[in-house]
Amino acid sequence: MYAAIIISHFFILICCFYCYCKILNLNDLFLRSRILFTLSALIIACGLCFIHSMIYPVAMFLVLFVFYIFITLFTKTDWSTSLNATIISIAMSLVSFTISSFVFSTLVFFMYSYININNLVVIKLLNGFLQYFIIHIPFQFKRLKKGMPFLYELQLNNIGTCISLLILICYITASISNTTENNYLPFIIPLFLIFPCALLLISWWRAIITKNYRRKLQQFEMQKLKNELVQKEQEISRLLENNKALAQIIHRDNKLIPAMELAVNTFLQNQNTLSPQQLKEQGLALAAHLQTMSQERKFNLTEYQTNGQPLASTGICAVDAVLQLMYQRALQEQIDYNLRITENIKTTALQSLSEEDFSHLLADLIENAFIAMSDVADKKILINLGRMGNHLSVEISDNGQPFSPEIFQDFGLKAHTTHAGNGGSGIGLMDIWKLKKKYRASLVITEYAPGTYSYTKQISLIFDAKKHYIIQTYRRRELGQIRFRDDLYIFPC
Repeated sequence: MYAAIIISHFFILICCFYCYCKILNLNDLFLRSRILFTLSALIIACGLCFIHSMIYPVAMFLVLFVFYIFITLFTKTDWSTSLNATIISIAMSLVSFTISSFVFSTLVFFMYSYININNLVVIKLLNGFLQYFIIHIPFQFKRLKKGMPFLYELQLNNIGTCISLLILICYITASISNTTENNYLPFIIPLFLIFPCALLLISWWRAIITKNYRRKLQQFEMQKLKNELVQKEQEISRLLENNKALAQIIHRDNKLIPAMELAVNTFLQNQNTLSPQQLKEQGLALAAHLQTMSQERKFNLTEYQTNGQPLASTGICAVDAVLQLMYQRALQEQIDYNLRITENIKTTALQSLSEEDFSHLLADLIENAFIAMSDVADKKILINLGRMGNHLSVEISDNGQPFSPEIFQDFGLKAHTTHAGNGGSGIGLMDIWKLKKKYRASLVITEYAPGTYSYTKQISLIFDAKKHYIIQTYRRRELGQIRFRDDLYIFPC
């Protein structure tokens, strides 16, 4: 009897340890300390066995209290965050215990004639292993595998903790219900209420994750707009400086040109009164002065024409060569080619990926943009190499045709192209995905509604090691009709 109680408490506690580490994203801690957690769960379970004769709610809340104190001190987590995580992890552990008990009881009922298990310890052991297997299932889903890191920001009075407390109350009510008079309703009703509560907890979990993704995406857009605003301000400042410099040249030329005109006229008028040697000397001096003025103006105009144009440099040889090559192609194909590069981008870039892969990525992205614009009259492309926080950000915007839903669905899985007649093969998109996967980068594709922006779409790769695949689009309803993969998130634009 005592062994069965110890085993039951042990598996509930070990599942609590697992859930606690998973929902606070402390995976490494659980792997490093799993032996310590196992021994601690066994010691606590043995201690609770001696007070099992107490009123069950007291014993259950004692489990909660002891686990809370131990795990908070061990992980050095904030007390408020730890209390949230403790309540939710114990609720999830009890849900897995309830499900495993229900499944195991059903199997035993139907297989009783084939397998006769009368040993309570064996039953508890088998049920415990099934419980430990079930507790892993929620964390296998793509959206839930990173747990609940948002708990660090939530107060105690959040919906998830309230639902978890409700699960706790239902479990305790079912455990202490009196079934001696063959009245099983006090046991069945709270027990089965645990299942809808568990579904509500999962729904709340998914909803918070979606909300956080939208908030982060909004922050991403705000940061991108701030970066664009800073770049615009820098460009405006540069143009104002150029205008000021040109105004000074014009102001000086307004005096020099009439003076030179007078000098030429004087030279022509005095040609009959001067000796050939004097004429030669004055003519050469006048020509040299005019030539100096012409060279100065030519140099100044060249400097101001190229200042702020797509001739900026990253300081990375292979990358600059690709950008220059694509600029020459843009001139030939009459494409409005704009390049923005954040200052000192070289260090950030080379910390994120290799020079060869960086140039390869840019070549594929710009080439795909050129192909997408092949049927557009007013072609324009914007290449923005900057930072998103401390991470390299590569953004390519164009006003070409939008992607088809099939490309979104099969991006990186198989080659697709909608421009086979214009040189498209789909290989470039496959290579982009390979580089995204290699460097664990996040891919964000933004589609703009017609008439709202100069460009129709933007492809962004942020080297933040988060591996996100996000589409922000005005066509969410249209794209939502297609069955997408698990790693794709679609948000309205």
